[in-house]
Amino acid sequence: MTAAGNSVPPRRGTSHGVALFLAIGLTLLICGGRFACYEWMRGEERGDAAPNSGSVQGAAAESAALAAPALVEVGELPPLGASRVLDLESAPAPAASTAASPEWRVRVEVVDAAGPIAGVTVDLSLDRGGRLTPLAVVTTNADGGVDHEVMASVVESVPAVARATVAVVATAHAPRHRLQTLSGTFDAATGACTLRFELVVGAAVRGRVVDSAGAPVEMAMVRGLIAPELRCLGEAWSNRHGAFELPIQSAQ
Repeated sequence: MTAAGNSVPPRRGTSHGVALFLAIGLTLLICGGRFACYEWMRGEERGDAAPNSGSVQGAAAESAALAAPALVEVGELPPLGASRVLDLESAPAPAASTAASPEWRVRVEVVDAAGPIAGVTVDLSLDRGGRLTPLAVVTTNADGGVDHEVMASVVESVPAVARATVAVVATAHAPRHRLQTLSGTFDAATGACTLRFELVVGAAVRGRVVDSAGAPVEMAMVRGLIAPELRCLGEAWSNRHGAFELPIQSAQ
């Protein structure tokens, strides 16, 4: 016998550990049974007698295929951190328009019975539907001709459907010749407008302007008027000798 004061108490920690181990084992056993029952029910739904290893592997493969991300081939990518340079020089250039705008120009020729007339002043205007727009004042050269280029924006500001009605109005002022005005349209293909004046010789009034002392008066304006309506025939300026010449361009 052992004395009461020297008795050894039982080891409760050991019994508690055994109980915990048994509880965990029992829990795992229950979970495993439920899982096996679940697999058996799925097999019944598919018409299988029992889940076999093949069906389990197939289901696992199907689940892996659905979970795996889809890979899309995007071609060769540049290395990480490398810059991508666009070759603009080798890129195809945009197709140029083949419809070139014509060069709008006016050709003026002035002649009379004796041939070409040099030094003729010609006033050019553009008639756009009844509205006259001054273009330029040109002077014929030794062969009686002169060319004037019209700014494309002036003509092309008119809609294309109405451009055929755009006309050039020209008035030739030639000394000792009658005043003449012509008009013409631009050629749609070449953009050219040619005006040919055939002037008729007229009359002129010549004289000399002096002051009360008989000295010549320079830069005096002389204006010709026809009575009784006082219609103006033209104007002239005296030179340093006081002489002037006033063409009567509408004389018969």
